[in-house]
Amino acid sequence: MMKTIAVVLLILKVCSCANFDYFIFSIMWPNSYCNSPDSPISCYGSTHIKQEFNIHGLWPTSRSGSNPEYCDNSNYFRIKEVAKLQGKLNTYWVDLTDQFTNNKFWKREWNKHGTCSLNVFPTQRAYFSATIGLMEKVFFDINQKFREKGIVAGPRNVSYGLSKIEDVVREATSYTPRIVCNYNDANQTQLHEIHFCVYMDGRTFFSCNLAHRCAFNTVLFPDTPTQSSMLNLYKVHNVSVINSAIEFSLRAAGIPKNIAPIISVVIDYPMESFQVNSQNKAKLLVIPKRVPKFKVGKMKVTQSDMEKKVEMLDSLGNPWVILGDSEKRLLLNESNKSVGEKVAYMVSQGLKVIACVGETHEQRELGSTMDIIAAQTKSIAERISNWDNVVLVYEPLWAIRTGKVATSAQVQEVHSELRKWLHVNTSPQVAATTRIIYGGFMTGRTCKELVAQRDVDGFLVDEDFSKEEFIDIIKCAMVKKDV
Repeated sequence: MMKTIAVVLLILKVCSCANFDYFIFSIMWPNSYCNSPDSPISCYGSTHIKQEFNIHGLWPTSRSGSNPEYCDNSNYFRIKEVAKLQGKLNTYWVDLTDQFTNNKFWKREWNKHGTCSLNVFPTQRAYFSATIGLMEKVFFDINQKFREKGIVAGPRNVSYGLSKIEDVVREATSYTPRIVCNYNDANQTQLHEIHFCVYMDGRTFFSCNLAHRCAFNTVLFPDTPTQSSMLNLYKVHNVSVINSAIEFSLRAAGIPKNIAPIISVVIDYPMESFQVNSQNKAKLLVIPKRVPKFKVGKMKVTQSDMEKKVEMLDSLGNPWVILGDSEKRLLLNESNKSVGEKVAYMVSQGLKVIACVGETHEQRELGSTMDIIAAQTKSIAERISNWDNVVLVYEPLWAIRTGKVATSAQVQEVHSELRKWLHVNTSPQVAATTRIIYGGFMTGRTCKELVAQRDVDGFLVDEDFSKEEFIDIIKCAMVKKDV
């Protein structure tokens, strides 16, 4: 009898699902959130993530307006269940109130909304995976279409018609959204969120028949946080702790100090703290060379604030700057000339530059990979004569967060051709000594094939990697013959 009761109770628990009619998938503009007087003081906005839309959540929604929330307090958030998704979660679903971790944001969204969707997503991984999938369906299309139609984040005296924003989103995604606005500290209306309606399968969009939540027909699209939100912009946190944490993890993994590679932590602009066991946005430069210690560096830089960033870098001892990031080239329409000018300026200031080059999927399909990369590299070569502080990164956009993987042969082909280009267009010395590293998708397993290639001098490791995979990549870099 007891066994029967136990089974019945289990079934009742599994089937106690919330009632709702569809989902709302919400993406938000970070600076509008941080510009609001209601935002927390510790709001980092564009100082914490790129100038891109960020996931707010996936919410079970009822047509009656009574939406379910906090449906199962016993089904608490477990970070281990989404461990394999953390790379993409850290890219698309960032906590703007916490510069060290995004886990608290994910926990809030799961507890409040995820627990009410168990009839659709029985596990946390299913819920978060579906949300990421929705983001990937609209992310690049919206950013690209905004740029094409002239909707660009800007100052407070630039506004856009609400109907135009709706039309552009509809053109980019084929679905009518709901636009949600908020107010900045000057009581001006600004674009805050875009809501998409999703069928009960949690994966298929449909056009919303919902009124926009904006008081006026014109809205701002802010490019920076307000002054009060900028207080944390120029703080550098725990640089010595970063070095110590990396060194401790490498020692624990059995990597001897006397043959360790250079490991530079290059934090996305503006500066964030990074710890080995965290999932904050960071890129790590792995170069297989014999050096005595580890060093920490820095960040992506915009044209308008280069002088300030140089001032910030003085305290770091071994500063690095990432320029020409392939996603930035695409999303922000950054020109080769602009990248070349930034590289030249940073080199002139004594900084070390990680200059990214790479092609899109369409460019590769057209057979123009080397034409594109040659043009990108030429814009740099025309403006500098000393390459001692420049590392080139082959960063194929089609092999970054797309599920596509460049083969070791494809990578070697590009690296080899790029080195030949340097030989002909700069000098044999520059070609022989300039390090060309790979910045596309790889794993601790595939890096062994990559590092065996003659012209692959190291890796630019993105935040998608766990500590264990990072250690694996370090180890495979150590077997390079010239270590």
